[in-house]
Amino acid sequence: MVPVARPERVAALGDASASDLARLTLLQHVEVPRAWADWYEQQGLVAPGRVDAGPRFAQYSMIIRAAADGLGVGLVPRCLIEEPLARGEIATLLDVR
Repeated sequence: MVPVARPERVAALGDASASDLARLTLLQHVEVPRAWADWYEQQGLVAPGRVDAGPRFAQYSMIIRAAADGLGVGLVPRCLIEEPLARGEIATLLDVR
């Protein structure tokens, strides 16, 4: 799982840290309500505040589109973003494991 957003937003964040992401709108998958909390844990961090708030979507493709449209930061499987990345529609945030 990787955090993605509109390329301009990623550029504006510069050297943002994982804890900085919590200040942004975190896009949620309705069937994976703990995705962001689990992601923080996998990064060896404690999730800062409520990372389960934010618009909810039923499909990862909808999260990717919402991130590309600038609605927030999506957390999606890496295998689903190769084409949008190649087209420059989205960019990954942070250098994550």
